[in-house]
Amino acid sequence: MKNKKTIQKLQPNVTMFYLPVITFSSTIVLIMINWCIYHFNHNIVTQLLLLTGIFVVGFLIIFINQLANKKLLSYLRSLVLTQQIHQMLKIPKESNDYTGKPEINVVANIYNAYLRQSYAEYENNKLYIWIRIPNNISAQKLLDERLNNLRESIDNYDDNYSFSNFERKGNYYLRVGTK
Repeated sequence: MKNKKTIQKLQPNVTMFYLPVITFSSTIVLIMINWCIYHFNHNIVTQLLLLTGIFVVGFLIIFINQLANKKLLSYLRSLVLTQQIHQMLKIPKESNDYTGKPEINVVANIYNAYLRQSYAEYENNKLYIWIRIPNNISAQKLLDERLNNLRESIDNYDDNYSFSNFERKGNYYLRVGTK
């Protein structure tokens, strides 16, 4: 009963999940922009340097916080599993046999766009898998067709976890694995 209440309170938070990656990527981009401006113009842009410093400090705070709470390894494992789930569920672009140009499939594009909001998260002794449900009915049917394959792949991914079935939570399907 207690476990069911925790699952009901649990809500997906894609922004917080990707925040360290976004912060790190932004920091790298800002450092490269600073280097290019200085290298080509021999000029330092103070505002850009200040912004880069803020991003570096933000990233270091997040990084140190995850190291202190021993969440870094779980976070990296979550990123790897999320990438694998995206690869399993993604619908590749089709190309025209005659022209070789990619064909535009609106339903597949909608499906893939919503798929990017899906993720897996290791937390304590649990593994939460959040799969975003598309708003388009045709895209939902595509997702439903692929959920069985995903279910089997997840069951085979890690034998240490026993998984529940997918349960709808708002705009997501949730599957919880317990060690």
